[in-house]
Amino acid sequence: KKNPGKAFKEFSEKIIDVNKKFTGHGKLGYETDRGFMYLRYGPPTDVVTVESENGSVPYEIWQYDVLTQTNHKEITDALFLFYKPNHGNSDFILLHSTVDGEAKNPDWRSYLYTNGDNQNSRAEQYIGNR
Repeated sequence: KKNPGKAFKEFSEKIIDVNKKFTGHGKLGYETDRGFMYLRYGPPTDVVTVESENGSVPYEIWQYDVLTQTNHKEITDALFLFYKPNHGNSDFILLHSTVDGEAKNPDWRSYLYTNGDNQNSRAEQYIGNR
């Protein structure tokens, strides 16, 4: 049997968790890009947070070993790249993803790097030309 009360309670708990993790800069957690993706796909397998890398604004890479989309399609090695365009005066914004249907920005480097390409960055190691 379907139990809408149980489903609502579980979703409410997820919202509370997301709000604890991602609320800031005048937005509740579920209103942020990271909060939205967390609600949509669950916790990432790995998170790489880069606060101070020479030549780049702060950014975060989320990696999912297996990500299940709402249509139940499974994607392996899915990546999300979030960045802070204003060096800490904003929340992380989704810049690029390897997942179909999500933001794809082949020009992500021009947003991330403040002084040209940074071939040794964590972003290059994870995302490269994907």
